[in-house]
Formats: sequence, C-alpha cells, structure tokens
Amino acid sequence: PYVALAECILLVYYSVFSFSFVYIAASNIMRLTPDERRLAAKMSNDGLSNAKIAATLKKTPSTISSFLNRYKRTGNIENAWGKGRSRTFTKRCDRKLKRLYESNPHASLRQLMNLYNEENEDSISLATVKRRLKEFGAEKRPLTKKVVIGEQNVVHRRKWVKSRINWTVERDWGKYIFSDKCGIYIEKAPKSSEKRKKGTEGKKEIPYLFLASRRKQIGCVFWGCITYNGTAALTPVSRNMKGEKYVELLKTHLEPVLDVQFPDNDATIVDGNHPCQSDWGAEGLGAENQRLRRIEWPPQSPDLNIMENTWTIVKSELRSSSVKIENRRQLIEEVTRIWESISQSRIRGLYDSIPERLREVRRMKGRMTKY
Repeated sequence: PYVALAECILLVYYSVFSFSFVYIAASNIMRLTPDERRLAAKMSNDGLSNAKIAATLKKTPSTISSFLNRYKRTGNIENAWGKGRSRTFTKRCDRKLKRLYESNPHASLRQLMNLYNEENEDSISLATVKRRLKEFGAEKRPLTKKVVIGEQNVVHRRKWVKSRINWTVERDWGKYIFSDKCGIYIEKAPKSSEKRKKGTEGKKEIPYLFLASRRKQIGCVFWGCITYNGTAALTPVSRNMKGEKYVELLKTHLEPVLDVQFPDNDATIVDGNHPCQSDWGAEGLGAENQRLRRIEWPPQSPDLNIMENTWTIVKSELRSSSVKIENRRQLIEEVTRIWESISQSRIRGLYDSIPERLREVRRMKGRMTKY
C-alpha cells in the first residue's frame, strides 16, 4: 500500500508540473511584447498574411489575428484595458451612502464608514467611502476643530445676550467700533529664475500664497478696526504688544477715526479680551477725555465678533491675489490695498448680522453658533 501511495503522489506531482510548464509555454506563445506588437503591425502594413506573421514571431495564429483586429479597429498597438470584476457596491448602496453624507455633511470619512456599517450587513472600507464621495462631487476639506465653550462661559454668554437681545443696528450697534489683531503668514513667492517642473510649460500656475496659522517665511501681525461706515484704521504691530504700546496705538490711529465719525464722543470699542487690552482705560483715551467706552465682551465668543469675519475676507482676497510677494514690506502693502478695497456695503452687512447672531446664541442656549 505504501508503494501505491508513493506512486499516486508522484503522478500528481508530475501532472501539476507538466500543467504548469504547458501553461507557462502557452502564455509565452500567446503574449506579445511591445517590440513584437510593433513588428507585427509593420509586417501587416507591408501586406504579409497572419499565418506568415505568426510563423515569423513564433506565436499562434489566433494571437496574431486578435492583435491585428484590435490594431485595425483602434489604430493603437497597446493592450486593451480589461473590464475588471463587477462592482459589489451597487447603485442602491450608493443611494444609502449619499443619504448618509447629505444628512451628516460635517462627518469625517471614518464616521461615515461607521454609520454605514452599523446600518448595513455588508461593510465597506475608507477607500470605498472616499471614492464614492468623489463621484458624488463632494469636496475635500480639512476637518475643522470643534470649539468647546466652558459651562461658566456658556452662562455668561446667555446673560450677556439676554441683556442686548433687543438692540438694533441703527440705535445701538452702529455706534460700536470693532477692533482686533490678526497674524497673516504666507509662503515666499518663487524667484523668477527658478525652473519649473518638467511638463508644466504653458499650464496655469498654482497660486503660491499659502495662509497658515503658524509662522512661515513671510508674516506680519496687523491691528485694524471697522465702523458702520466701513473699514477704518489698519497698521502692522508687534506680536507681543504690551499695554502701553496698545494705548499709544489707540491715540495714534483711533483718535482720527473718532474725530471724523464720532464727533459727539458716543463711540464704544469692541477689542476682545486680549491681555494687552484689559487695562487700556486706566491711562488711555477712556480716562483722559471720556471719548471712548469699552464694552465687556463675553469670553470664547468669536462668533459674535464681526471683526473675525473681516479678517477672513482679507485672507480670502490675499489667497486669490496674483501679486507676487517676496518680503514683509510687499505683504503689508498688499494687505493694506485689500483692506481699503473692502466695500462699505460688505461691512454694513456684517453689522446687520449682529442681531441675528444674538438670537442664534439664545437659540443654542449659549453654545457656539454657525457664525
């Protein structure tokens, strides 16, 4: 019995080996290399028959015939792409995933994958979700960090909004001056002598401006203020500005605004809760001639400060600018130009949104709003 078993094993081994050899040999006969395809096309154009071409290249006639038929039909000697396997993710699955995406537009890829896998038996991968969202026309965007407001500040925001919920723009908010600091950083513009990547000649250049939250090659911190009549003062300042410097800044750049737009000394400034701005009234404009009052602004409330939206406008315009910026001076000039070009109607639109912002905070019970 052992001899018979050994003979069976040897028979199976030689059968598998022979089949593999025949398969490899057949695949070599049926497959055409790029040089063989070019030669077969040339011989066919010269009038040789398929049988002579097959004998010359030592290939099967069916291989040559199949290639030449495709060559005459397409005019291309490259191999045709295969159809691949059929899709396991059906159109019905596409509709389910699309409904999940539309109902959760701010969810990440992993969150959408988990939601889909929880509701369906067939699980999908992150790569599948990414491909399908791309087919749906969804745009790729960085995941925004969720702002969490402390409970104590939530209570403060609710009380602050409640006391001002009936304020109007004409009677109240129109007399407020919004001011804030903002750092703008960009990548340095490429030099004109720098070589472009091969194959990109004549193509549209990618904008080189890159706004970032941390310091890059070129950057500057700006202080600016707006009124109901439009943009007002703008000046570059130090990143670590102290209280004395801030008082001097107000005297230099804010007094002209008060002289022109608030001759009755009824202006109130919104300057956020920056440390350098906390004691300005003790020795600044507020104590000397009572020309300017300061409002107590609730902490963790960037959604109420329209100055944040103004800086967003400046950064957006700077990102789309075609001016090449190579140093800090050019950056200051371009930001100043953009600042002065912001229309009055755009600023008034931000002022007109303040009552709606307050109502939204009340509706959210003090939590962060969409603004």
